[in-house]
Amino acid sequence: EDAKGHMKQKAWPLWKSCPPFRALLPPDRHDKTTTEIYFGPFFLLCQGANLNNLQGVGVRWLFNDELWLPVWQDLYQHAVYRTRDYERAGKDKIVDVSQCGSVGDVEERNWKTGTRSVWGYRGSDGKLHPLLFGGKREDGSRWGLVWSEDARKDGRWNKARAIETARYEAKDTGQVWTDDPKTIAEWNRDGGYIQTNEHASPSNLSFSVNALLNRTFASLVEEKIDAMELASRGDMSAMRDFKQKAETEPWEEVHLTVEISTKVTGFKYADYAEGQAW
Repeated sequence: EDAKGHMKQKAWPLWKSCPPFRALLPPDRHDKTTTEIYFGPFFLLCQGANLNNLQGVGVRWLFNDELWLPVWQDLYQHAVYRTRDYERAGKDKIVDVSQCGSVGDVEERNWKTGTRSVWGYRGSDGKLHPLLFGGKREDGSRWGLVWSEDARKDGRWNKARAIETARYEAKDTGQVWTDDPKTIAEWNRDGGYIQTNEHASPSNLSFSVNALLNRTFASLVEEKIDAMELASRGDMSAMRDFKQKAETEPWEEVHLTVEISTKVTGFKYADYAEGQAW
């Protein structure tokens, strides 16, 4: 079903926007997901990720979508083998596209072994700086996407106040951007990728873009506060989604181990033989 949806929503609109390609298509096409069209030796397969589909004919270009999904964890290497027929000739290429998943999954491993290029904004010093959601400086102050501290009082959030004061503060230069369409336009126009892994193979390129580049500060702040409120009640699902989808950071489940030690108290079972409360 996902493969059919991809063809209808993404592939065909893209192909129809290309006049030379569109001219090659038969005029009576109706079923956009099953009809086969041959253009000489060229072919394209859009398939679901399952073991049978990954045992077929070799391909030069392989596109793998949404590697964070559990189904890919055991199947990814089988998909890679589909390109081995063209590897010796140097004609193979693998393109992986995904939101973030969990620490240690296929998506994160591929990202970490690549160049780890993150999108950066051009600061007032003329240099590119990573566009990240933020953290704490050495003096304890926060940088990145921040809002006024008085938006939280007595443990309760005032979302209107947080949205009103939302801004992006640069970590080093102290430069401030407001929640304005011009901010996003500037970051897209003047920014660029910054490679953060100098030890990566030149043939393994990985890139990351987070939600700061295409969403308003207001929507991100509101979503983050909602997630924090749920987390305070023990529900981490929204926080996980925000971290993976907006911040483009892998999620790690934290399992706490509680150790209980006992010591001799001097009490004896006989002391409570009459049925007194323990």
